Amino acid sequence: MRLLKILMITAFVICIRTDVHSQKLLFTEFTYGQFVKHTDNDLDITNEKNLKDSFGSTIGFQFNIKHSHSILLQIGYHRSVTEKATSFLNYVMDPLGNDYFVEKPIDLSFHAVPVDIQYAWSMHRYVNICIGPSFTGNIRKITVHYIDYYLKEKEFIDRLFGIGAGIAGSIQLSIPLSHGKRYCFISSMGFRYVKSLWFDAEGRELDDYGLSYSQFQISTGIGIRL
Repeated sequence: MRLLKILMITAFVICIRTDVHSQKLLFTEFTYGQFVKHTDNDLDITNEKNLKDSFGSTIGFQFNIKHSHSILLQIGYHRSVTEKATSFLNYVMDPLGNDYFVEKPIDLSFHAVPVDIQYAWSMHRYVNICIGPSFTGNIRKITVHYIDYYLKEKEFIDRLFGIGAGIAGSIQLSIPLSHGKRYCFISSMGFRYVKSLWFDAEGRELDDYGLSYSQFQISTGIGIRL
């Protein structure tokens, strides 16, 4: 999390120190993504279901540095959940001494907080091509549902926090919604590739585990020119 804070502070300083006399754009978007590849889909618990879709939101700030060129700063939150990724047989004995097995699910979820710094080229009055580095904080969570000795429903949750880096790019569309062109409709189609750099192992052996993923994303939102 310290790395993410440093990146956010750096982005804020860039915004303040950059001499910007042209328009600046502040925007927010809702994002839908589909994984092309995710290493967690190679785990044994995803033999039946994989991580496929992600949903989230993004806040961004864009400012010109010269004619037809700008810097785009974004931070977002994306979440992907696969309920009942697999299941196991839970051994249970009731108060009468009867024993039996109950099938219980295992859920898998993936949470990402990406921070993107992108260079944008204006290809048209309303169209930008953006590309740049992406830094993410990731949490993979495995939830095991089971029945304990007292026949109560319980959960065991295994969380793995990590930091990754990669590249992100998009084609961005910005269409004015008002006569003064202050408010605009924002939409983009893009891609993202991230590879893990560090994990908070908490005593676990993770030498054989490495996280990487790639996905396509579609975003839609609204912006205001400052």
